[in-house]
Amino acid sequence: MHSTVVWKRMEEKIPPLTILRLLVLVVAVISSGRSPKSLDSELRRLAVKTALVLPSSAIDDSPVWSPDSRFVAVNVGDTWQKVDLNRLDLEPGKWRTSRAIGVLKSQTSISPLSPVLLKEWVSDSESRNETDPRRPATRVEFRHEELSTLLVITRGEGPPETLWRSDLETCGAPVVSPDGRYVAFICEMNGLFVMQLK
Repeated sequence: MHSTVVWKRMEEKIPPLTILRLLVLVVAVISSGRSPKSLDSELRRLAVKTALVLPSSAIDDSPVWSPDSRFVAVNVGDTWQKVDLNRLDLEPGKWRTSRAIGVLKSQTSISPLSPVLLKEWVSDSESRNETDPRRPATRVEFRHEELSTLLVITRGEGPPETLWRSDLETCGAPVVSPDGRYVAFICEMNGLFVMQLK
């Protein structure tokens, strides 16, 4: 009885349509969970520098970046797929049992890449590779040492720095993003990774 009286008083002060809209909004917020975020915000939230953004052991070819560094694409089983780095939902994970990384939780950031866009992105990448000799570039490479792969980065004219080593897994095809903030690479047993450089 008491709750009916309170509801009637609320209806008198707030129109029923407004109450319905508020209830729909509350339900939508609760049911949606976390909305996708940018790579930077997700890496910051998880306190990591690297994310597995497309899990697959069927990746062929090197990664290709969009000119604005928002997307990175790879060839998965003869179909080019792009990952929207502004629509990621990552969860904490471990790579090779000890290295903390972000792992893709939802596939909503992955979509097919059209052949037209692929051609544009590859063309942009090729023209970017002809770097201005006056501007020192960041060079990222994988070196193989026995059964391990080492990720080595050289910033400008500085000395090479080994960032990490993966045991018993071959990684390769590092490609720095056009804005120089990330490097995308492939590890054969896991998939496409993106690591923050700055």
